[in-house]
Amino acid sequence: MILIKSLQSLIAPESSQAELMVRACSEIVSQLVTAIQAGKDVNLNGLKGRVAQELRLKHQPRLVDIIAAIPEEHKASLLPLLRAKPIRTASGVFFFFFFFSF
Repeated sequence: MILIKSLQSLIAPESSQAELMVRACSEIVSQLVTAIQAGKDVNLNGLKGRVAQELRLKHQPRLVDIIAAIPEEHKASLLPLLRAKPIRTASGVFFFFFFFSF
């Protein structure tokens, strides 16, 4: 609850969505750094949604925007958590079924 009040106090009435997005990314990164240093697990999607809602953003920050906001000294510890995991593509699934169905 304290976080919500503190973030809402930072919002100026004339703040644009771009300014708010920068604030959201920096807030997400600072909370990630704090959680990593404390050894806690972080629900990134929940954190993004919560910060976006508190700052009244129209959209959640993209992963690349958050990665761009990470300071150099924390990149080594945060990047492995934020990198997207590879997924199976439709063409790969098609190849598997096509090749092994005969």
